[in-house]
Amino acid sequence: MNNTQSYFSYWHLKKAVNFLRQGGVLAYPTETVWGLGCLPFYQNSVERIFAIKGRNANKGLILVASNIQQLNHWFLPLSKQELNQLSERTTVPTSYLIPASASAPHWLTGGKPNLAVRFSSHPWVKALCDEVGLLVSTSCNKSGYQAKTTRQACVAHFQQQVEWVTPGKALQIAPASRLIELKTGKILRG
Repeated sequence: MNNTQSYFSYWHLKKAVNFLRQGGVLAYPTETVWGLGCLPFYQNSVERIFAIKGRNANKGLILVASNIQQLNHWFLPLSKQELNQLSERTTVPTSYLIPASASAPHWLTGGKPNLAVRFSSHPWVKALCDEVGLLVSTSCNKSGYQAKTTRQACVAHFQQQVEWVTPGKALQIAPASRLIELKTGKILRG
């Protein structure tokens, strides 16, 4: 865990991990806005996020990771060039659409052939991923409304719908991450 981040402690990390492993949904800060997240293999938790947001499940979700080793059997094998591209850190938070394997759950893909993943630079998200692996990450908002940018806004609007609104703050208030299709390089958002 990054000791320079005074807003979370080992206790905060363990509390968040316990909620996640029990199938809980958290509101937490990301690089750009606040997010809603859970462990991706808990279908009920993912469905709760769709219900909280009022979002159609066929849109799929972004997963966040702290390192490339966390990409699991849900993704098709990648070439060395593609792995190198994913390993490059960019100044703009970037999510990549990667071909999903047949074992990728439909509740994550929305029935589409790709899964989106972002390697987070946020110390809190990285610490969570180091403990539990991949996390679902979607903006903390009702579908069609602006994403929440502060902990106070998340508490006011979502505290009764999630297990915990964690401590912390977004690194920079900005629109959602850029989205790139890994195989083609096509920029789909941002």
